[in-house]
Amino acid sequence: MASPALTLAAQTNGRKSQGPNTPEGKRKSAANSRKHGFYGKTIRHDAECEADYQRLLACIVPKYQANTPETRTLADTLALALARQSWALRTIDAFLLRAMEDLSVPGGSFKPGSPGHPGVHAIPLLHRLFGRFCRQENSARRQLMESSKMKERTELPEHTHEDMSPDLVEKCRNEPNPITACRPVPQTFRLNGRRAGFRPARRGFMQPGTVTKKRRTGAFACRKRAREAQPARVPVQNICGIGRCARNAARRGSALLTVLWLTAALAAIGLAVANNVRGETERSATNVDDAKSSFVARGAIERALLHMYWGTDFYKPGQPTMDFTFPGAEAHVEIVPESAKLSANYSRPEELVRLLIALGQPEDKAMEIAMAIVDWRTPQPIVGQGPLDAFYLSQTPSFLPRHASFVEDEELLQVKGVTPDLYFGTSLDGSRAGLRDCLSAYAAGGPVDINTARAESMIGVGLAPEDAAAIVRNRAGHAILDFQELASIQQSLGPAGLHLRIGGNSMFTLRATARLRQPDGRLSDMRRTVAALVKRWDPDNKLNKDSGFEIVRWYDRT
Repeated sequence: MASPALTLAAQTNGRKSQGPNTPEGKRKSAANSRKHGFYGKTIRHDAECEADYQRLLACIVPKYQANTPETRTLADTLALALARQSWALRTIDAFLLRAMEDLSVPGGSFKPGSPGHPGVHAIPLLHRLFGRFCRQENSARRQLMESSKMKERTELPEHTHEDMSPDLVEKCRNEPNPITACRPVPQTFRLNGRRAGFRPARRGFMQPGTVTKKRRTGAFACRKRAREAQPARVPVQNICGIGRCARNAARRGSALLTVLWLTAALAAIGLAVANNVRGETERSATNVDDAKSSFVARGAIERALLHMYWGTDFYKPGQPTMDFTFPGAEAHVEIVPESAKLSANYSRPEELVRLLIALGQPEDKAMEIAMAIVDWRTPQPIVGQGPLDAFYLSQTPSFLPRHASFVEDEELLQVKGVTPDLYFGTSLDGSRAGLRDCLSAYAAGGPVDINTARAESMIGVGLAPEDAAAIVRNRAGHAILDFQELASIQQSLGPAGLHLRIGGNSMFTLRATARLRQPDGRLSDMRRTVAALVKRWDPDNKLNKDSGFEIVRWYDRT
């Protein structure tokens, strides 16, 4: 329960908020709950609607003998409802005409909310107002007919009231219908499936030119007279029918638009699903081809090892490539002996400097990297640390160099100054060699293979850049497999030619590139490359291993 203090505070605050006190404020606040515009009870009309109302009222009052205040109010309501129906139809036509004009202008559009234009949202509201006017018309007409106890005529008679002047009668007869756009009402028309016209006036007054017929008797005549005695509707227009048809058409149009939107949405979803399915199908086919190519490349490497093991009938020492044809695929195998590279463990510092300069490094940077490689493979001093140990300890995470021989080629990435770009080069297209293509931890040192060594490796062992480029250019069309030809090349190159040889010792890298064959016989554009580092064991090896080849390491996607 509220305390006395809270009750007193509420009463005090209530006396302070009494709303507007001035007449002007009260007048404004009184209109807060009212509806305006098309939603209000009082609708603002144009001059044409007011004129229609006056003309219809002049015709309805004598027709229904609206002499009492009650009937006069009903007649006023009926005339106003008919005039408002005409006004609603004209307003809808104006909106639609405005839309067509806007759409006919290049670049134009029907924009709701533009100045002087209420927008397309007013059209459904006008349809609802039209239905309200129709209901008002029916109610007023029914009450007028019940109050006057008269039958509704299909058209105004020649005389309806003694006080009605002939000029007014003529005016009512020729009055254009406001609902049918100022078009005279036809003299005859179809009403409920039968032809109807003017009925004879009451009290024996007949229209001019009316032919009287003999009154029929019998059951047929009785049914006809009973049917004619029923009140007929005024043939102005079936306003309610028009409104109902308009509403039905609007509903049908909305349903059709909804169906079209749903169809478009389903079509978009179908296209998206089809694209996803097609993309997934293509990716699945690509993955399947990639797996097939991988197995073909591995098989090509194993076949190349068999040919190397079988002897000179299948493989000549120093042969750089082999080509194999499989059912549905082809493979190209490159045989690169590790002797085609400089040794990371035995190369002299000046050779390393020349190699790094050939790979594009500045001279000072090349000397720094060469000294770092030498420091990595040099044993640690007994007392103190190496010259670069402090640098390696400052890295995150910190580590110490091996101070021993390189075991894997990837150890070069940990050496000071060696970046991934310098190590890998352009591995995809081979346009620029990397340190891994010219320096190997498995090479024994000494001369390099003349058929497979990169130009940078030959420059590293002492050849001039132009001589290395000439050798690479000549061996592309003709491999150097004859030792006499090698001797003549060495003699022409001078002392630097002694650093060239044919073939390798015991370590080889076999790189196989496989391509599948399509159903039309063409080779696929997709290539899959697999490489393997292979160790060859001679029959009289010191470890007493079986003669043959041993795969030391696989390289996938080289």
